[in-house]
Amino acid sequence: MPDFTRSELYHWCKIPNIELSRHSDRKIPFRLVKDSTEMGALMARELVDEIQAHNKQGEPTRAILPCGPSCWYGPFTDLVNRESVSLKRLVVYHMDECLDWQGKLLPPGHPFNFKQTMLKHFYNPVNSELSVPEKNRNWLLPENYQRISDSLLSTPVDITYGGWGQ
Repeated sequence: MPDFTRSELYHWCKIPNIELSRHSDRKIPFRLVKDSTEMGALMARELVDEIQAHNKQGEPTRAILPCGPSCWYGPFTDLVNRESVSLKRLVVYHMDECLDWQGKLLPPGHPFNFKQTMLKHFYNPVNSELSVPEKNRNWLLPENYQRISDSLLSTPVDITYGGWGQ
């Protein structure tokens, strides 16, 4: 994708959000939702549908997932448990992790330890017989970024969700 010029960026930033989904120059799909609750439900449903489609084909689902926003964890785990969706073939690449000033992982109790957040809200609420196997959970760490990068380059990813920080 070509870089935007400053003029093009200003042009896009001036478009009212309600016009973006139908804008004639739009190059990618865009949906505007009412709030984070609606967005969380949409994200959860899309990911479950993607996993179910791959499961029907006997294929893995490769997903890049952020730690935030958190609005989709509950709806996702509820759908998985209620619909008995197997996550055994889900391969998750976690998007990021916070480090301290020395480049070391934050301790497990730290509120910005993304792995602990994902374990608590994304993995642990899923019924154990449906859960993502440990070997399919790829945590981005200083010592394994090259392996993760190589894996992502070797096989296409099926779905990616972007996150946003503070």
